[in-house]
Amino acid sequence: ASFVTCNEKSHPAIHTWIQKLNVVIQEYRWIIDAYVSDFYTQNHWHKLPDSLQQFFDAVEPSDLAWMLSMNRSEQSPLCRSVIPLSLLALHCCIQSLSIRRVMVDFDSSETRSL
Repeated sequence: ASFVTCNEKSHPAIHTWIQKLNVVIQEYRWIIDAYVSDFYTQNHWHKLPDSLQQFFDAVEPSDLAWMLSMNRSEQSPLCRSVIPLSLLALHCCIQSLSIRRVMVDFDSSETRSL
């Protein structure tokens, strides 16, 4: 089975993972909770760092597709402008802290023995 069980041995690792996830969520809470309309009504665009504003102004939407991919082997393409380090760091955090979406066969003998 390819899922994590929470037990005495895995508890510290799960606790650390949740703490890291919480740090990322708190850092970006203002934009996670934002509605698209907030970018117009509350001027969220100007709350973004200048480097992100310049990047998103210069980049084509097709150049951003790599960010949505959870395929770790897929490299970011050459963009028309330099990708800000904060955006690359966020992408790495999302990839490393995301729960893998893999089907688990609950009827298998391996799973039933847990």
